[in-house]
Amino acid sequence: MLRLVKSVAIMLVTLMVLPTAATAAVFDINIYADVSGTNTRAACGPGQTFPYCPVETLPYANSLAQYLGPLDLMQGDNPFTYGGYYTTGLITGTITNANGVLTGHDLLYSYAGCSGPCAGDHITASAATFLVTGGVIGSVPEPATWALLLSGIGAVGWVLRRPRGGAAPGRAKSRTTALG
Repeated sequence: MLRLVKSVAIMLVTLMVLPTAATAAVFDINIYADVSGTNTRAACGPGQTFPYCPVETLPYANSLAQYLGPLDLMQGDNPFTYGGYYTTGLITGTITNANGVLTGHDLLYSYAGCSGPCAGDHITASAATFLVTGGVIGSVPEPATWALLLSGIGAVGWVLRRPRGGAAPGRAKSRTTALG
């Protein structure tokens, strides 16, 4: 019985001490980026009406700050998509989780003031890297963690459920004493 309890204790301590490779955590994410690209729109002059205006493409540069909300981030690269092309703008990118240190790369921002050909803005901008901030909300244990926890609880239950007292049936109790 003592050997079983020691084995379970060693397994549980090993689980707490050894890092797991695929642990996920939920982070409350904000992103900040300086994006640059192009803004294509109709350039209607006096007496011109859309769609008979020339189209102009202007350079676009802006700062982007967006709250993405809670995201479940695994270790390594985590691609994400946020927003809508015609509403707030579509943001896509990748957040890298390196043991809780978050970095962002390959951000793309796209926005259209209206659908189809129109006088509104059509913005496409990007940033090679961006700032990611956010604290851990909670951790998501791996399936192996749950399996080890349940096996430990089962082993403790089995030890407590075993009959106590006399020897097992068919075996005689023997005691060796040392005479001095």
